[in-house]
Amino acid sequence: MKLKQAETSGNGYRDESNGVLPRTLLEATQKMRDSKIATELFGADFVDHFLMTRDWEWRQHLKAVTDWEYRRYFEII
Repeated sequence: MKLKQAETSGNGYRDESNGVLPRTLLEATQKMRDSKIATELFGADFVDHFLMTRDWEWRQHLKAVTDWEYRRYFEII
């Protein structure tokens, strides 16, 4: 299968005519969930399994406390 995507010219990071990359794992997971192309390329079984692993990874990420959160908490107490 060949994707029908025009060639990028110039600075691909500044050219938003084809959209922009997701900023978070959660956004990326949702885009893949909504993507018919992903299912067509990789198959529904793979996509479903992969998305479950990304959902799990996002939930694990939410459990982490960052250095910024520690510094901010100690700053306000």
